[in-house]
Amino acid sequence: MAQPQVLMRDERPSGTAMIYQSELDFVSRCILDYPHIETGGQLFGYWTATGVPVVLFAIGPGPRANHQVAFFNQDVEYLTKVGSMLVERYGLQHIGEWHSHHHLGLAHPSGHDAATMVNCIRRQNLGRFLLCIGNCTETTTSFSAYNFTQDAESDYLHAAWDVKEGISPFRAMIEKDRDLAEAIVNPKAMTPCLGELKRPQTVEIFERPVYADDYWLKDKRNNLVLKRIVDKLGEESDSGTCAVQMDRAGLVHLVFTRKGREMRVVFPQGFPEMPPILLSDGDALERADVAWSRSNDIAGAFESYSKQFLHQGGTNDTKSL
Repeated sequence: MAQPQVLMRDERPSGTAMIYQSELDFVSRCILDYPHIETGGQLFGYWTATGVPVVLFAIGPGPRANHQVAFFNQDVEYLTKVGSMLVERYGLQHIGEWHSHHHLGLAHPSGHDAATMVNCIRRQNLGRFLLCIGNCTETTTSFSAYNFTQDAESDYLHAAWDVKEGISPFRAMIEKDRDLAEAIVNPKAMTPCLGELKRPQTVEIFERPVYADDYWLKDKRNNLVLKRIVDKLGEESDSGTCAVQMDRAGLVHLVFTRKGREMRVVFPQGFPEMPPILLSDGDALERADVAWSRSNDIAGAFESYSKQFLHQGGTNDTKSL
């Protein structure tokens, strides 16, 4: 039986976003400046070949930015000036936006946020974009990443942060660039206070999952099976997390990083009679000596099957993790 088609690698939002600690600290200070109204800014960096955003430099609000309780609009003149200098002098790309929901407790994009991202990506043919949402209490801030792609439309993915310690090399260079350093508005808060970064959770990705009548997750009892699998893959991942995504065909994807590569598990329409599809950086993994064994213990069968890819080396005629 032929395996079903899945979204190609460059069509799917990545389950990971990378950022330097210095940029998290900068954003935290910006959020603390406006604890009761929205604030925001832009993110600059680049995209990896596998669609992972790498944040190398963050900016906050300009002097004429519009801050409201439930709305933020950047100072366009400020963004144009600073953004142009970052692009022209340092070759950075404008890869994302961020704004805060301050003390409202809304850590994920609102419906308006998601619609705005989808329309912006489609209108400007960006391909992909990163949206980050900040929150705060009186003393701490949080920061969550959401990856959008043009082909996945509104099927955005809550991404796990891969935080690089220390100061971004671009921030270090830009602080020595007198013209640019003077143009950038720095937050008044001197000390960042970033709480624990929120890890992606299944319930936040599937707000209203709709499964085909014959799909394995139509049986609500299998939600616990899926959770067991997600938790197990999270233990195998570099970041300790495994994100969940559903594509437009209604197939569930599990996304995590291992040894620096994006790993993806796709449960096809015929699962669990058919084996899960395993991919590494978009390439299907195959082993002639590994067979899928269907059993009543779906989670146990999956663990036994995937473990042979995760912990055993491949041969010349196989692809392995």
